[in-house]
Amino acid sequence: MKKKIPAILSIVFIFAILFSFAGCVFVEEEEETTTYTALSPLPTEITSSIDEDRNIITDTTYSPENAAKNTVTILEYALPLMNELKSEPVKASVKMGQDKNIGKVTVINENGEEESAPMSENAVVNAAITSLKDYMLKEDGKEITYKDSLADNAIKDFLPVSGEASVIGLTPDDFEFATCVDNGTERVITMMIKNDDVPSVMEERISKVYDKEDVDAILKEFDSASDYMTVGTPELTYKNCSIVLKIDNQTDTIVSIEYFKSVDVSVEITGVGSLSEIGKVPVQFNYTDKIIYTIDETNPDETTTLAEK
Repeated sequence: MKKKIPAILSIVFIFAILFSFAGCVFVEEEEETTTYTALSPLPTEITSSIDEDRNIITDTTYSPENAAKNTVTILEYALPLMNELKSEPVKASVKMGQDKNIGKVTVINENGEEESAPMSENAVVNAAITSLKDYMLKEDGKEITYKDSLADNAIKDFLPVSGEASVIGLTPDDFEFATCVDNGTERVITMMIKNDDVPSVMEERISKVYDKEDVDAILKEFDSASDYMTVGTPELTYKNCSIVLKIDNQTDTIVSIEYFKSVDVSVEITGVGSLSEIGKVPVQFNYTDKIIYTIDETNPDETTTLAEK
């Protein structure tokens, strides 16, 4: 009997330990949530949800009656903030990345629906133009260091519009809409420039915000195809051009600027060499150019000093 009691106590003790561990499994710690208040609050109507992977999905929707008013409010905040990069001027390291592409022009069909138009009626020419995207000129890696930014006119000459006193010369009237999403400390502002059927109006708008993609720059993309085609003078139609800002909303500091240019190009191509038999072929295609400037205002000398301490 005396031997049975210790055995029973041992079993009870083991179960007690197991249940104590089991209790730990079912105890959930409450997650701490941090609420950020933007330095400059802007109108954002945000709906948030959580997907299967626990990622927060954020959607910004503006009621029609507030869209125009909110657009002006956002632009009155964003445009001066962009221009301060040159008027101050900002001290920062700035890196530029670029991505170009060639695709089909989007047109409206007889049913009022959008559809892609063929580049030309010649399949060989279409394939040749499409292949150009593999050889297109890019300027990835172009940058200015923090130290270089201290020199006179360094930032003025580096950021668009190159050589101008301002980063952007447009007013709220030049934009179709602007939206703002705050997610934690990151603020994303998207600004869509108004389209206009008058080429000269669009060209003037483009010249006030982008380093303009002129005719010579478009033609230079065809240098890699000069053995089998020559290109006439193209007509350029800018449309659906946009700017996206990423901002630290705690300090109103611009972290990056994305410039997106979309140009419909109409041009006549003449076959030479192995393609001489095609003669002259009218061509239309869409040319896009996305440039992102990443701005870091961290002074590397101060960072080194702190690390040494």
